[in-house]
Amino acid sequence: MWVGIPLVCVALIGAFALSRDSSDDAELELVDNVEPAPQASPGPRSTTPTTEFKAARNTTTSSAPSRAAALAPTTVTTTPSTRAAAPPASAAAAPTTTGGSSGRGSGGQAATPTPTTSPPPPAAGVAPAPQPPPTQPGTTVAPPTTAAATPTTAPPPTVQLSGPVSVTVGVQATISVSAQNATRGTWAQDCSPPNPTEWAPGQSYQGTWTTGPCVLSLTVYNAAGVSATASTSFTVVNPPPTVAISGPATVRIGASATWTVDASASATSGTWAETCTTPANPAWVPGGSYTAQWFATGSCELSLTVQDAAGQTAIATFPFQVTLTGS
Repeated sequence: MWVGIPLVCVALIGAFALSRDSSDDAELELVDNVEPAPQASPGPRSTTPTTEFKAARNTTTSSAPSRAAALAPTTVTTTPSTRAAAPPASAAAAPTTTGGSSGRGSGGQAATPTPTTSPPPPAAGVAPAPQPPPTQPGTTVAPPTTAAATPTTAPPPTVQLSGPVSVTVGVQATISVSAQNATRGTWAQDCSPPNPTEWAPGQSYQGTWTTGPCVLSLTVYNAAGVSATASTSFTVVNPPPTVAISGPATVRIGASATWTVDASASATSGTWAETCTTPANPAWVPGGSYTAQWFATGSCELSLTVQDAAGQTAIATFPFQVTLTGS
């Protein structure tokens, strides 16, 4: 009997060991059939819940239903990570750039850095080009503005001429000039060539004429070449006639006396007048004289007015006495 008990124990132990090995093989096969979870690609991890099969090794001699429950799938929910996955090994060899954005994007995704390359170093002996100052994010840099130069223009010139309306032949006359903002000028004339022809600030025009009428013009210019013109007109006439009377200073009453005339060639006509009586023949012609007699004593004055073709006149007078004993 005592011998049979150990044999029964040996049989039970062998059966348990055989059952244990079969269970372990089944568990291992189930675990081996589970596909491995896909590796996370660079970037955020997926928020999709993944399922793992956890094969729990039961060290107790539980029944089959308990072992199946231990092998039931367990649902594990992963929490989204905002940290970017490590870049692949190839990214380590990428060229290093400066600048750009180093922040992370919204939604848990890493923001792509904006590469900005540094300017090449200047050549030897060449000064580096000036670089614009750095700006803060969100700051708009206005382009440089260059103030346009305001063009300056010289004020327009003005000019006025003033002078006589009649100029005597051979007698110098002066034409005055009043000009503003003028730097130079040119004279022009329609009756004869002007002399001088050029005008400078502060000058006037002085000349003599032999014929007329004339129109004298002056065109002035400012520093920008803008011009202004003024004109004046005048007649050119001969000199006025001249005349002189000569004769006795005393006249005897009732006697005849004669006065002669010395007149310029330009005098074309004339008229006599006296204060003691009315001349019998008042008209005078070139080369003529005056002859008359008086019948009353007293102081008298004889006068002659001559004129030329232009209407210019000249007057000569001669006083005398009428007495009882005159010449």
